[in-house]
Amino acid sequence: YIKNRADEILIPVLRQAPPLYATFMTTFTEKINTRKIVYLDIQDSLLEFSQTDLNNWVVFVIADDITNSILPAFANLCIDKNVLYMHATGKACSGIDDLFDWISIERQEQNGKLPNWMTTDEDVLMTSWDYDFSNAFWFITTAANYDDHPIDTVLVANFTSANHSILIQELIVKINSGWLPD
Repeated sequence: YIKNRADEILIPVLRQAPPLYATFMTTFTEKINTRKIVYLDIQDSLLEFSQTDLNNWVVFVIADDITNSILPAFANLCIDKNVLYMHATGKACSGIDDLFDWISIERQEQNGKLPNWMTTDEDVLMTSWDYDFSNAFWFITTAANYDDHPIDTVLVANFTSANHSILIQELIVKINSGWLPD
């Protein structure tokens, strides 16, 4: 411990500062079928997500608070980045499903930017949700499908304070071992 005048001034200021959130992103080495799994903790910034190169991808959203102010920007950015499918889990999963639906509908009504794969009136951004975390992850990694486009990547977007990366790793192993939800 170093004691000097700067410490006496700086330490109380640091104690009052809001917490800084580091973004945690990892790509798991093991795939499910041919789908790469990318995990991203999102607390207060979409910068890392906005800079992530994604093609033929779906998103698995984990969220407990539908009032999280970053969620609408995230949904818009997903659509801008040509997401094929959105599946949500957590306490706010139904609300996340509605959010993606309403943003997509609003863009269609206002002739706004839609995913580049939406070329006919029959093309829609599929959204779904499930309160059961394991079942939801199984669904987005194995069953979610878009007929005209293979799914190469599943982005797990975690908006909770809990780190779910260990659970995701365990589920990857279980699913690849043949586990099926009840």
